[in-house]
Parts: sequence; C-alpha cells; structure tokens
Amino acid sequence: MPLYTCRAQSRPSLTDFYSQLLSSDDAHTVDVGAGMLTLLELVHHAFPLTPIWGLTSLYQLHLLAHDDDCTPWYVAVAAAGRQEYWLEYLLPAAEAPWPGAFVRGRAHSLPQVLEYLRTAMRRSGGWPHSPELGRGR
Repeated sequence: MPLYTCRAQSRPSLTDFYSQLLSSDDAHTVDVGAGMLTLLELVHHAFPLTPIWGLTSLYQLHLLAHDDDCTPWYVAVAAAGRQEYWLEYLLPAAEAPWPGAFVRGRAHSLPQVLEYLRTAMRRSGGWPHSPELGRGR
C-alpha cells in the first residue's frame, strides 16, 4: 500500500507538501524537501503491504498506523539534508521508563534510514501485523 496522507491533514498531499519546498530560495529547505520526497518513495516501495498514514508537522513526517490523527504517531522522520535523517519512535508502554518516552537516532544514508525505519516501526508496536516487519528484519 502506498503511504497515505491522513485525512485530517489540512494541507495538500504529502508529496505536494514536500514538493513545494523545492521552490524555496533557501538551499537547506530545498535539500529537506528533496530528502523527504526521497523518503516518501522509499517508504512507498519498502512497505507495499503495510498501511501507513502520514501527517506533517513543520517539515517533520509523523507516521500513524490508522487514518486518525487522534491515534499515536509511532514514528517521526525529518530530513536534515538530502540523505541524512532524524528518526524518533514511541516506546511501547511496557518498555517506556515514563509515559510517552521516545527513542531518537540519526541515519546518514538511504539504506541506513530504511533499516532504522523498519526497526522503529517494529519496536514501536504500531504495525504488529506488517509482513514487511517480520522478526529479525
């Protein structure tokens, strides 16, 4: 399944939102837009069977397991450039040292961001039935 825009998102599609950044006069903003568009394609191809909904917050992409903005966002990703990303994921309550605890990391390549994204999606518990997130991946 493709990465869907959460219906509560008042902006255009995720692709349209990040495409708009490419016309900025600021080089860093252009790099962020290009990095996020690359990430959207990566997610689309890596998770063809897993329903994922996205919401933007500033330039960050929050990933949800359901098309409902009141559900937890389990994973957040932000491009720091064209191939550098910050990722965060929500720790499940049974593993969290306090309510709402997150793990944060930084990926420096596309293969690494995909590896970290799979780990974040699996460990957050948001997509327990995803065939692309099987154990040991």
